[in-house]
Amino acid sequence: MQGPVGTRADSRTLAQALSGCPSVGQAERRSRGTSRVAIFSSMLRAEAGAATERGARAVNEDSHCALPERGLFVVADGLGGYEGGEVASELAVRALCEVVGRGLDAIGVEVPGLTELLAAGFRDADRKVKEAQTGPLGLMQTTLSAVLLGDREALVGHVGDSRVYHLRSRRLVQVTRDHTAYEEMLASGAKLSELDYYLYRNALTRTIGMEERVAPDLYRVGLEQGDSLLLCTDGVYRALRPEDLARLLEPGGAQEAAIRLVREAERQTGADNMTAVVVRVQS
Repeated sequence: MQGPVGTRADSRTLAQALSGCPSVGQAERRSRGTSRVAIFSSMLRAEAGAATERGARAVNEDSHCALPERGLFVVADGLGGYEGGEVASELAVRALCEVVGRGLDAIGVEVPGLTELLAAGFRDADRKVKEAQTGPLGLMQTTLSAVLLGDREALVGHVGDSRVYHLRSRRLVQVTRDHTAYEEMLASGAKLSELDYYLYRNALTRTIGMEERVAPDLYRVGLEQGDSLLLCTDGVYRALRPEDLARLLEPGGAQEAAIRLVREAERQTGADNMTAVVVRVQS
């Protein structure tokens, strides 16, 4: 997430905050990842890939998780300007993946149960970040966007300004709405200028770790064979126009597409951390 970069917390503080959390793909690696194929229900098959770059930032505050065997995909972007953005994003991703993973073993792929399960994952992520907000990490926050695949559809949960896109037949649709002051003013009918966009696009109105209890936006997206989903942080979508996102997302395997998106975002600006998770629906 764009903004001034805060001082990174010392290694002991990081270790204390992250202790006891299961391992996830924290976004300190360069553009690498694995492309995996899994059947997550009796009717649907998906492939996933992920890539990340820290860009010009000293620290990569993005985290991500791609678990195609569970149909679960997550990105998070720690807030710049405060210590521990990378801690908040990893805590949130780990907590959500742990809650959803346990729940899937109990409820299977029934949609009503999945909706509540995904919401519970967001609540636990918020709780874990707030519990760790002590000392130098007292103001840390993060965005969090997640996709949970069910029977012929995706459930999308969202807090902040990372995004989820849906691609079908070369048509790219933004599923999520940014939780920013600019978007709130736009939704209220206010007449906004280009200057307003640059002034308010980084002012988040909802994050994991804010004082208020988190309330994620929840969406359902119908899926067909050949569809793709893109989860990405703002370092990707602000560097690339929607038509470029669609063009880079479409061809090849999921891992190839994720790397291509991140590399092109870095080539265009590289000013911020950049993370992309790509999901391909195969059958």
